[in-house]
Amino acid sequence: MSTNFQKLSSGEIKVNGEIGHRMQITAEKILDHLDIEGNFARHFKKRLKEPLVPGGFAGIGMLLDAIVKATAAGVSGERMQLLKEKIIGELSASQSNDGNISVFADKVGAWDNHEQAYIIIALTGNYALCGDENSLETALRLGDFLLQRKTLLNLGLEQALLMLHKYSGEKRFLDYCLNEFNLTCSMEEYDRLLPVNGIRHVYTFMARIHAQLILGDIIGEYKNLTGGAHELFRRILNGGYSSVSGTCTGGGVWGELWDNSQIGLGRWGETCATAYLLRICRKMLEIEGNSIYGDLYERALYNALFAAQSPDGLNQRYFTPFNEPGVWYERETYCCPNNLRRIMFELPQAVYLKSGDGLVINLYEESSVKTEINGTDVELTQNTGYPNGDSSHIKVGIAKPAGFSLLFRVPRWSRGFSASTGTETYYGSPGNFLEIKRLWHNGDKIDINLPASVQLIKGTVAQQGKLAVKKGPVVYALDQELNNLSKHELATLFLDHSGPAEFNADGLTLRGEIHMMGIREKKIRFTRFSSPGRTITYLPASRANLDKAVEDELYNQDSYNPGASELNI
Repeated sequence: MSTNFQKLSSGEIKVNGEIGHRMQITAEKILDHLDIEGNFARHFKKRLKEPLVPGGFAGIGMLLDAIVKATAAGVSGERMQLLKEKIIGELSASQSNDGNISVFADKVGAWDNHEQAYIIIALTGNYALCGDENSLETALRLGDFLLQRKTLLNLGLEQALLMLHKYSGEKRFLDYCLNEFNLTCSMEEYDRLLPVNGIRHVYTFMARIHAQLILGDIIGEYKNLTGGAHELFRRILNGGYSSVSGTCTGGGVWGELWDNSQIGLGRWGETCATAYLLRICRKMLEIEGNSIYGDLYERALYNALFAAQSPDGLNQRYFTPFNEPGVWYERETYCCPNNLRRIMFELPQAVYLKSGDGLVINLYEESSVKTEINGTDVELTQNTGYPNGDSSHIKVGIAKPAGFSLLFRVPRWSRGFSASTGTETYYGSPGNFLEIKRLWHNGDKIDINLPASVQLIKGTVAQQGKLAVKKGPVVYALDQELNNLSKHELATLFLDHSGPAEFNADGLTLRGEIHMMGIREKKIRFTRFSSPGRTITYLPASRANLDKAVEDELYNQDSYNPGASELNI
């Protein structure tokens, strides 16, 4: 089973726009506002019987993996490079003769091998992306320590051992994954193997799926390895286990479990799950060529992920509930802050992919890509105001005329998608890819039109009888302070929208009513879901609004055909 698309290297894609900005503020947080010594490094330099880091898990491997990816992408230049070398040098110096790298003096903590897994992922990544052989040697010694200890399963371990096998060629790491971790087994069997968490835990569920897809990369065959991924997307797309914002965890005191109640309060929308959802969406788009993975990626990116980071990059969320403001996470350690940092530097590789004889434009982002197609060096430059605007403009740079394909993802929400080359206009069908295959010349331009209207989205389960507001991939939510609403006014607010929406720098404005001491008309100002001031996403609505509301095009019984492997053009 071959893939429909191929991933480009991080060096081939450059991003500006919102993704570029998010990467930059993430880098600035790491370099200028993160106490790496106090929060992370000191625990490994001086191991204690009872480590001071909560739970014995700092997350330094995740942080280092983010720094490695930032360095490979050229973000923050020499400063990021020097920081990477410092952390790797200190971790290597802390490695004991048996290969162990740990915060524990003598015992094994519950999350020790979880930490070690991501240290290995970061070190092997530094070898793969930056050619550092010392990093690989350090990772191999730590990997052998885990095998000799007969490590049990934990999040990230399968990927760590697979990376050791891939980059060293040492088969013992692959064998351990296949025999001890039973990597190819069903999710039900996997659940019985787990000493911590279980497949009710969404991050654990996704980490296993991610590892199975990596195994497919290594062996060059995905047969019998995508069943878990298909179950994941059935739950999210058909089963009601995802919110309009793209978040997919909630429920109970823990808040990291599968939940289809659509309550959206408190511990809802774990950032780790959002990060892994994006990884799996990108990989499944590559494997199967089904544009729905790109659509879901886009929804989770602009809403769930960006809402988990403050506009200045200084704060991040562990949970992002969709029907109340949520809180900023008080610590920099642990998984969510550092999984957020990791995924930020992976985003460019979802903008463009390579097809058999051309390029795929998956995200409409300010960016450029340089790669070789059929032996010819090609550069695409994309200028856009998307997702706020409805158009994107692409320019072709090429030394001599060459024939190849450009494939444009046509979102499911799109009506009237078109691409004009100046002499011809092509129209795309929602949920497919629009292909333009022709002889391209230097300076050729493609003008993409992505018209998006405001949609009123029907709430389900706990949000039955309420509506959310969406334009294209972007969900809008009400900001209580921006609207100068008291708690009592907010509780009686009623959406009664008619006529066109008003757009401005803050977002959009719709008509509503306050049902308190009579009825008072109110213009309701909505901001993007990623805005830190947003309060609630679903509002009660008039019968007229409920009647004209639509099902979310992503989340319904008919939206997903699991296992589709044919590219729809």
